[in-house]
Formats: sequence, structure tokens, C-alpha cells
Amino acid sequence: MEYIIGLISLALGGAGLWFFFYYRKKDKPGQDEIARKIEELGDKLDLFMDGIPDAGDDVRRPYLEGLKALDEARDPYADGLKALSESRLADARDRFLEALKQTDDYSARGAVHQALAQAYLLAAEFEEARDEYQKALDLAEYAGDSEGRTWALNGLGLAEQNLGNYEKALGYHEEGLKLAEDVGDDEARAAHLANVGLVLRDQGDLNGALEAHRAALKMHREIGNRQGEAQNLGNIGLVLMLQGDLDGALDAHREALKIH
Repeated sequence: MEYIIGLISLALGGAGLWFFFYYRKKDKPGQDEIARKIEELGDKLDLFMDGIPDAGDDVRRPYLEGLKALDEARDPYADGLKALSESRLADARDRFLEALKQTDDYSARGAVHQALAQAYLLAAEFEEARDEYQKALDLAEYAGDSEGRTWALNGLGLAEQNLGNYEKALGYHEEGLKLAEDVGDDEARAAHLANVGLVLRDQGDLNGALEAHRAALKMHREIGNRQGEAQNLGNIGLVLMLQGDLDGALDAHREALKIH
């Protein structure tokens, strides 16, 4: 089983990207617990183009449960994220397509295109995924959304890797990595580094792959992303196995298993 870091879903045991809207709202008397937890995140709507919600997270789960009461316009998007996290890919695609009809905001549409692309990626429809990531990239560029751009580039790299276009994939990841460094998005940097490792492994550059995965592991440890840490350890274990270091591979997988 291959560990994929980046935009691959939790359902495949691979992605380190959590992609969701935070709805931020001021305190009001009588506000229920769900709304209170959401309110604590701030006082404005932000878009984070970095994956699907973690069902075990005490903030993201109440967010999804409370979204309908707080912002009806975003119901299809929230429903799509829930379907995606449950591997109901056809349902997820339908809900994301519905969400696209409900907003003209460029950043919001870019976020939905990224989620739609992830659904295609999970269904192994890589050309469709590439098209959706390209739409997300175009919208992010038009909106001046640097975070959206770096995650769209990450998705394009994943799609091209799965299509066997390794040089294109590396180009996208290198561009996205530089952009992530410029905007200080360490999560995106780690995702790009890990996906560079996957491309290099596919190309047979095992030493380069191991270096990239270890750099991603270090970054995930620094930012406290335990899931990303485990997935990078899994990737390291696979590379060590290919290099013939079975003891090292076993140690890496055992360490990943403990975290999971």
C-alpha cells in the first residue's frame, strides 16, 4: 500500500491535506456549543485550500455539523467534504458541482474546484483531476490568492505524476515549493517535498526520494502534523525497502504504525 502525501484523501491512507472553510462569527447570547467553537476561530471567513476535514478533530467536526445553521449557502460544499471523507465520490462530485452554482467569488470557486479535483483523483480519473486543478490555479491567480496557488500546483503535480508526466510534475512542485516558502506556508512546503519524493522514487532516484521524504518528515514534526509525520515515515519505509534496507524499512513502518 502506497502512502501518498498531499491531496490524496484520508480514505486511501495518503493525503496530508485538510481542506475546509472556517466560518468566523462574533459572540451572540444563547449561541450553542457548536457555534461557540467556530466563533473562537475568529471574526471572518477564510479559505484554506489544504485538504479535507479530519473526522476526529474537535473543531472541524462541529464546523461541518453546525454549518447549515450558520451559512446555508455553503451546505453543498460541506456535504461534499463529508461525502469525500467517507469515500462517496459520486456524491461528493455532485455536491461540489452544486456548490459551484452558488457562488461567484473567485477564491471560493477555486476552493470548490480543488475539492472536486480531489474527488476525481481518488477515482483515478487523473485527466479530469488535472483539469479541475488547472481551473483552481487560474482562479487563484486571478484572485491573487497565493495559498490557493501553491495547493493547486501541488494537485497538478500529483495529477501529472499519476499520468506518468514526471518532469511536468516536478516543475509544478518546484514552483509550488518556492511559492509556499515565499508565503510561509509550511504545510504546503511539506506536501510539495513529500510529493517530490514520490516522483523521484517513480523515476528510480531512491536517494533523492529519501532525502525529500526526510525533509518533509522534519517539517511535519516541526509544525506538529502527526498524520503527515506518519505518512512520511511510511514513504521512507517504502524507499528503504526498495533499497534493500529491510530492517530500516520495518523500523520506519513500526514508528508510523504507532502514530496511526
